Amino acid sequence: MAEFEFEDAPKGGIGMRIHADSRYEAYNASVGALGRMMWGKLPEDEAVPIMWYGFDNASLVVALINELLYQHQLKDFCFTRFKTDRIEDVEELDEKVWKGSAKQLKIFGTAYGVYDTDRSLPVRQPVFAALLPGAKFTSAADGKVELYCILDDVGGDFDALPAELQ
Repeated sequence: MAEFEFEDAPKGGIGMRIHADSRYEAYNASVGALGRMMWGKLPEDEAVPIMWYGFDNASLVVALINELLYQHQLKDFCFTRFKTDRIEDVEELDEKVWKGSAKQLKIFGTAYGVYDTDRSLPVRQPVFAALLPGAKFTSAADGKVELYCILDDVGGDFDALPAELQ
């Protein structure tokens, strides 16, 4: 089972660290940890298919989180959980966009949560983006992985988080 922790990032923002048994579990846990930090526990009444790209495991999780933050900001979707269905290597690239890249990864999965169209759910800790600088994804010889990325809270009060999330 994955474990997560949040910490003050050295240059600002919130550092999110995930320890997991596999990369799929790390992706799933990153979304669950972020949703719990932002809203606490919510029902999972809706399932939203998600597909996104990255160049490596670290950039893929940053892109996944940013796609879910987009779903929240523009479509009022409050996510609480993610289930990775598969990750594919993609060789065909749009050279105008991805110039100089050899390949990329594509993640497919489902985000679970609720739509908050009247914006009545309080956000405990606002997060506006996951940042690529500083993102790390490391694998150990035993197959376990550690994921780290910085969440941009734009000057939010990280110390106001409930103790179980600090």
